[in-house]
Amino acid sequence: MIPFSADLANLNADPVMQHHRVPTDAGLSLHGFRAYADSGMVDRASIQGVLRRGIFRWSLFIGCLLSLSGIGCRDQSMVDPRLRSGKRGGYVAVVAAGPHDPLSPMIQAAVKRSQTINPWVEVRFFNPESQRVQAQIDLLRGQIENPEFRGLCIHPMDASALAPTLEELRTRGITIVTMVEPVSTDHVGTGRFMYVGFDDAEIGNQLAQATIDYLGEKGGSIMVLHAGELNPRYEQRYRAFNKALQHHRTVEIFAELDCKADAAEARRLIRDRNQRYPRLSAWVSMDDWALKDLEKDAGEAAHADAVAAVAKELFGQEWERGQGQEHGQGPRYITFGGLPRQWELVRQGFLQRLVAADYGSITERAITACIDCLRDPTQQQQDFYVPLRIISPKNLDAYIHDWSTWSELPTTSKP
Repeated sequence: MIPFSADLANLNADPVMQHHRVPTDAGLSLHGFRAYADSGMVDRASIQGVLRRGIFRWSLFIGCLLSLSGIGCRDQSMVDPRLRSGKRGGYVAVVAAGPHDPLSPMIQAAVKRSQTINPWVEVRFFNPESQRVQAQIDLLRGQIENPEFRGLCIHPMDASALAPTLEELRTRGITIVTMVEPVSTDHVGTGRFMYVGFDDAEIGNQLAQATIDYLGEKGGSIMVLHAGELNPRYEQRYRAFNKALQHHRTVEIFAELDCKADAAEARRLIRDRNQRYPRLSAWVSMDDWALKDLEKDAGEAAHADAVAAVAKELFGQEWERGQGQEHGQGPRYITFGGLPRQWELVRQGFLQRLVAADYGSITERAITACIDCLRDPTQQQQDFYVPLRIISPKNLDAYIHDWSTWSELPTTSKP
């Protein structure tokens, strides 16, 4: 039964119909409506427009549904016949972001687990030999001509630099899922890649909650580092953060500073404002720009030492006087991350609150999404966001234990 109540109501409002009201209950079907027209009680021409409008609306609606059902992972003709028959076919490449990236061991461990439970596609782990994005591009290009290459899960080193290569892979029928860092291809192709990682609006909400939690009932003053409107991800965090703090009057925002997502600029702003505002309670940064890009190729342990040195330089001796205190001398730092290089800063009390993620589920979710698309390319693409958590000196050890479990490494507080 297809109701035409809205159109019938319009028809009844027509002066021609003043003496021949048409029933507008939901039970009147298209067939019933035509029978009513054939009865001779109304002028047939007066209601032809109603029929045409109703049929057009429903045709449009059904057409939209059919078009949406075709938004899938890729063309059905590209499916490996072996997968259609339930046999094992081809391989999915899982690519990490370099030998010194802290997530690389975790990604490798997830691949190892997947190899034991996945009967359909081989899953292979790849890691570039250096931290330079060209090494990651070269690695991908080395797989292009392999006829067994079916899918890709990748933690991009540089989203914009990798976009053209990923678009080329997609045109060759490779199913792609990006991890941790989303990749937009609006400027080089059409559509988007599936993404498994973080909900940026929720990161902003959690940063606001971490700030409120740290400052307590007495409140305090903060300065906010953001990246303006140039980067949609950081803009989402920034908007959500401000919205979440709208009704918390105990939190006073001295300044909101655009560092343009640049590490050097972030450090310059912190140095300058720390000298001018010595009573500041905390810096809240939408991402950990101030402590990024420090000796990338030195390894994670050396990187942690460089981070500690910069932290002391930015905040002077206040770092050491505030060790282990909930509210030490000088401002503290609240940001996003949860990576090993930040752990000791949390333990020392400099990083009083840290919004982190359950990184351990990212790779496994990405592999599952990629294989599902390989087996059924007509299914709709859906992003997946992992849960977030707020880390403090009190629960740091529990988080480190989880990290070690995800990476299948011995538990240690050292990066």
